[in-house]
Amino acid sequence: MRYSNTAGSYSYVSGLSTSCKTTDFSATHVGANVNAYAKFTCSGILSTPAGAIDYVHGAVKITSWSKTNKNMKLHESWYLEK
Repeated sequence: MRYSNTAGSYSYVSGLSTSCKTTDFSATHVGANVNAYAKFTCSGILSTPAGAIDYVHGAVKITSWSKTNKNMKLHESWYLEK
């Protein structure tokens, strides 16, 4: 994974700021994964406390890899941390 970004993140109110970071750049064998996380800071939303922060953690894991057929199966997962 070369990079991560928060492109496509939007809000109908001003006050959404985002940042992201890739923490693992390569997966070299079955069972290995690459990881990234994004930080969303929201303010100005009536139902959300000012300055509320959410973190989205994401991973892409290699579940099978056939080097002779040049096929790879991946599993994507993510979770939200408040």
